[in-house]
Formats: sequence, structure tokens, C-alpha cells
Amino acid sequence: MSIFSEVGRVGYEGSGGGDLSYRVYDKDRLVLGRAMGDWLRLAVCYWHSFNWPGNDIFGSGTLSRPWLGGGVTQEVAEKKLEA
Repeated sequence: MSIFSEVGRVGYEGSGGGDLSYRVYDKDRLVLGRAMGDWLRLAVCYWHSFNWPGNDIFGSGTLSRPWLGGGVTQEVAEKKLEA
């Protein structure tokens, strides 16, 4: 079981979609003869999305990253990788 195991696949729901849905991006919609999924390959920036604690010039981190605690060990690295 991973940290995000309860989060389902993000899909297209249109303008009335929920908090965790695409409102414009529909991977199957054709744009100039190709599907949006071919034009736009969505990705996640590993460092900024999963490793950065949210700190800035005004103070300490504001993002809760449960996989970052506990020092620098193999176990912590594996939890971060799984997340």
C-alpha cells in the first residue's frame, strides 16, 4: 500500500469537474488531427512535487511530506521513491 493508494486516476470531467480532474485536457480529443495525449505528455517534476518541503525566503516548509522525515536512510529513500 502506497501513500497515494487511495487517489484514483485523474481523468477529464469538463468544466463541472471535481477538485481532482482535468477541466480542459481530454487525452482523446482530437486537435489538428492528433489526440491531446499525443500533443501534451503530462509529467510530474520529481523534486518540486515530492521532495520540496515548501520553504521560501520567508520561513520554513509548509508542506507535509510524511516520506521525508527520519533522516537519510535507505528506508526513507525507498518511501520517497514509492510516493
